Amino acid sequence: MLTRRTVLRAAALAPSLGLFHPADLPRDRLLNWLRSLQTRSTDRLLIGQEISAWSAATYGEFVDGLERKTGKRPAMVGVSLLEPGDYDTRTIDKLLDHKGRGGLVTISTHWTHPWGDYPSEGKYYVRNSEAPKPDLRQLLSTAPDSSPKRAYWAQVADLVAVLNRFSDTVVLLRPFHEMNGPWFWWGHDVTVPRTALIDLWRDLHQYLSTRFTNLLWLYSPATSWNAAIRHYYPGAAYVDLAGFDLYDDELRPYQPGHRPDADDWTETRNLSHPAGLAEFGPAGDAYPRGAQTLIDRSLDTYTTAIFAHSWYSWTDTQSRSLVQQPDITAALNQPQILTLEGVTW
Repeated sequence: MLTRRTVLRAAALAPSLGLFHPADLPRDRLLNWLRSLQTRSTDRLLIGQEISAWSAATYGEFVDGLERKTGKRPAMVGVSLLEPGDYDTRTIDKLLDHKGRGGLVTISTHWTHPWGDYPSEGKYYVRNSEAPKPDLRQLLSTAPDSSPKRAYWAQVADLVAVLNRFSDTVVLLRPFHEMNGPWFWWGHDVTVPRTALIDLWRDLHQYLSTRFTNLLWLYSPATSWNAAIRHYYPGAAYVDLAGFDLYDDELRPYQPGHRPDADDWTETRNLSHPAGLAEFGPAGDAYPRGAQTLIDRSLDTYTTAIFAHSWYSWTDTQSRSLVQQPDITAALNQPQILTLEGVTW
């Protein structure tokens, strides 16, 4: 595995000879390629598809199924890790299959509430989004030992074990997503100006960066109903890519009335990272206009976006996934769209 120790040792051995450059790392080469997509008019919007962490079979349904229907595969495939034992570990095998085909892997986290105060609909939610939240500083690597800290770091250890399986490829890592909303335990606390999420992000970044040199960190807030897009931005040194999670029938970015000249997409672009839709889907169970919605917005709104990652359908009544759109074949053949078959990384 290419470790940070290996990289630093190589840099120390040959700095004066010009034999080592940070851009030689695969992650940096990929990041430079992703940056180059921003100025393209064609082949610039990477299409992604999330699969369910609870069922590896959704890879066959949503990814293989897309190829059967359209002849194309998504460039990106993602899974969101749950508490160890709560997700289908075969989904990681499916990510490895996608990686083996030359695809880009994304991993996010829906970790269990370390304090255990979660509702029946999900271990990562809070019971009351209006109530004060526990202090996230209790989870930092430098914090005193506690039961919540041990619960949190057991989940980090599982993430490390998963990432070890991808040591020969770049992984887009998206922790603590939708942190500006109050529904997750790591999310915004409406009773205080700001939580310690930035500290927790930086702590995790430091911990993983001593073990891996193949991660691209994706900052991914939610629609800014409760706090602004950049409210929990940890800084350029801790983020490589930016996006936001959007669920809207027309995929239009939210435009708060108190800042009418800065909708969520503008705010995301102002972070100055390569950016896109980190998650997207309709507000309801299906898009009223199918995949044409994404095509229209990619041309009139997200003109510099480099990725759009579709969430999946988790009930039989939903039609959120790419393969379920009746016009998906025509959509994937639009010149700005980039599927696995067209990538050159």
